[in-house]
Amino acid sequence: MQGELDDASPAVPIQLLGVNHIGAESGNPDATAGVDLPWLQDVPQYDVWSAWGAVARDVYVLDGANRVITVYNVTASDLSNPVNFDELKQILLDAATAEAN
Repeated sequence: MQGELDDASPAVPIQLLGVNHIGAESGNPDATAGVDLPWLQDVPQYDVWSAWGAVARDVYVLDGANRVITVYNVTASDLSNPVNFDELKQILLDAATAEAN
């Protein structure tokens, strides 16, 4: 999806990245194998997952000031379904368009 977003929104870059939750560090090699997605590991000092009330496979869409616009869960809306993929892509593009205006 990153490549499609880069092509569709050259004026306002959209950056995808993953954040793993505390206690799941052993899964980092599997989560990052063969993918280009930047991957961060949450740490107790910040505990972002708890602070944001995140659940597994949440996609947080942020504005340019890192404020949450919306949350989209890709377990409930599996991205292997083209309708869901297109829906999330459009949410991200709409956020970028709003940021540009």
